[in-house]
Amino acid sequence: MKRDFAAAASWYRQAARQGNVAAQSSLGLLYLDGRGVPKDVVQAYAWFKLSAAGGSVTGRKYVYECDEHQTLNPNQLVEADRVLAALRAQILPSKS
Repeated sequence: MKRDFAAAASWYRQAARQGNVAAQSSLGLLYLDGRGVPKDVVQAYAWFKLSAAGGSVTGRKYVYECDEHQTLNPNQLVEADRVLAALRAQILPSKS
């Protein structure tokens, strides 16, 4: 069975915008590996930080690993913060 990572990214993005932290982490993994989306460590880090803020263990793990190994340079960290702010603005408010 062939995997359609682009379709997965689309579904994850929809769920992620609704605040689903597992989808946010999964989207981060796709960006980290370049599966279905262009490989982009800045996008990956931003999605991981967003999911970690929501309580995702996977998100916290990858943020820690990126920070520990200094995966991003200072300019990428600044860009990741900008991307993260934009992502937070796109998250749909919960209907509770």
